[in-house]
Amino acid sequence: ARVIQSFLLGWALRMRGDAAGAAGRLREAAAALRGADLFRHLSSTLGELAQAEAMLGRVEAAEAALAEAEAARIESFRMDEWAIGLGRAWVAVARGESSAAVAAALATAEVTGAHGQRFLQALCLHEALRLGAGPAVTAELAALAEVVDGPFAATFAAHAEARAGDDPAALDRVAGSFAAMGAD
Repeated sequence: ARVIQSFLLGWALRMRGDAAGAAGRLREAAAALRGADLFRHLSSTLGELAQAEAMLGRVEAAEAALAEAEAARIESFRMDEWAIGLGRAWVAVARGESSAAVAAALATAEVTGAHGQRFLQALCLHEALRLGAGPAVTAELAALAEVVDGPFAATFAAHAEARAGDDPAALDRVAGSFAAMGAD
């Protein structure tokens, strides 16, 4: 339970924009999971760690976490695909490979969508948007906002719409919505 708590706290901290705090929690969780990973959370944890390290500009640490996540991955276990896929995207960002980053986020959105993981699909599409996918994801995010509970999917969709419309006032409102949710 403590390890899962560290993983979830790491994910939450990264979503809040605290990559350094996230990396610390995720390294703690990964160390424990290397000893006993009964519920198959090591690969997700390492995928998240790759994202946090990449966001901090620690390319080698991000690459190492991603390589270990890929090695720990089990093909038939789809719950970790989102974390590993977004790890691939953010490692590409850290390497300066923008188009590869967008492609990785979009590919991960396809996988999560194919497995009915709608929130994770929206998360991946939003990362693709943030990384430069442009208005191509706007309609998909709007559709997901209709079926995914909670404020995140709706805010992702509003962000896509504001960017597609090149609307500074709407972007400011979206930024306020993210801040209100603690996702700075």
